[in-house]
Amino acid sequence: MRHGGLRDLLLEGLRFSEGIHIALSGTFTATEAAVGVKNRVAFEICDGVSYRILAEWGAGQKLKNGGQLTRLRDHENEVVFEVNHRDNHLWVNLPDGRGKRLEL
Repeated sequence: MRHGGLRDLLLEGLRFSEGIHIALSGTFTATEAAVGVKNRVAFEICDGVSYRILAEWGAGQKLKNGGQLTRLRDHENEVVFEVNHRDNHLWVNLPDGRGKRLEL
């Protein structure tokens, strides 16, 4: 994720509710890039520590290779962001089971 705003963003109460289930906390600094990962150790071995890790999701959770809806909700359960990443020609093929990550 990349925060393109001018002010820091408080993450308390934000959570991903579809696709993967992660509760966020802390602060997302303006212009910062950060990631959510399935396995922190594996990510750091592959990518080093160049990205701040905001969250790690639990065992058994994963993004579907065929695409799916992913939603970010606030503390009042309102959707603040959602993306439906589909497996079609509009997306690059690298993260389709062969690459390191899917970047939005």
